[in-house]
Amino acid sequence: QELWARACSSWDVILAEKDVSGTTLVVCHGALGRCLIGAALGMDVSMFRDSAFVLENCALVEIVFEDGVGVKWRRVLPEPTEFSRPLA
Repeated sequence: QELWARACSSWDVILAEKDVSGTTLVVCHGALGRCLIGAALGMDVSMFRDSAFVLENCALVEIVFEDGVGVKWRRVLPEPTEFSRPLA
């Protein structure tokens, strides 16, 4: 729960920046990375146990935001994947 709260507050800080447009790099460990993906996509903490969100060492993930809300994500490295289906 603490890690999830940290992920949510991290997005609040990042998205509050006036110059956030285009690309922003966020570097973190796998567990926080999973929480960041879920929090960005508006999911709840239960997604943490979903194996679809497991991140390999040195993984690079892209999250697409529209109007400050994460709408889809994909792995870029080590093996590229397709974007997840946009959330309704």
